[in-house]
Amino acid sequence: MTVHVATAAVGCALRTDAEPDGVQSTSYALAAVQPRISGESRVVSEPSSAPHVADPKWTPAPRGWYVSMLAGMLPLFALGMVASALADRLAFAGWAIVAGFGHALLLRAAWARGWSAAARAALVLGWAALALLSFATLVARHREVLDLGYRALLWPVYAPVLTKPVAARVAAAMLALAAIASLVIARMRRRIGATP
Repeated sequence: MTVHVATAAVGCALRTDAEPDGVQSTSYALAAVQPRISGESRVVSEPSSAPHVADPKWTPAPRGWYVSMLAGMLPLFALGMVASALADRLAFAGWAIVAGFGHALLLRAAWARGWSAAARAALVLGWAALALLSFATLVARHREVLDLGYRALLWPVYAPVLTKPVAARVAAAMLALAAIASLVIARMRRRIGATP
């Protein structure tokens, strides 16, 4: 019996012959399966008890990562998707995706640099304020259809002020003030910790 060997894109030899049970063998670069000639036994290495991790420097996410991720992304996604459904415009859904992705990137950067909780809060609150300012421009552009959809689908809780750009701008201003307050708290804690 002959063994056919192919080279994968990464330069690792792969067996292409069918195994006796009809299953194609996988890469034998890790010496788990050696090619064999008829009549010889298969050489199998002992499985290690330690789990294999692709990146040995990998560490689990810190406590609070998922909570802070969801606390920032869920309101943005909910606002964008509900507005998209009410106005029947994909621009609101696109806004939600971009705002949530930006939140995740900024939060990841702050965690990686070891920022304090107040500094991380200031960063993501500032991002949410900017996101709401851009949401206000979308509301101004699609106000009529957003108002019609809101009145048609959520008439028991209809409030005309919620379909105006002013509501998003006021919310953005409140988030900006919260971001500034968080930044002041972070600076004060940093100065107190730096003082001998």
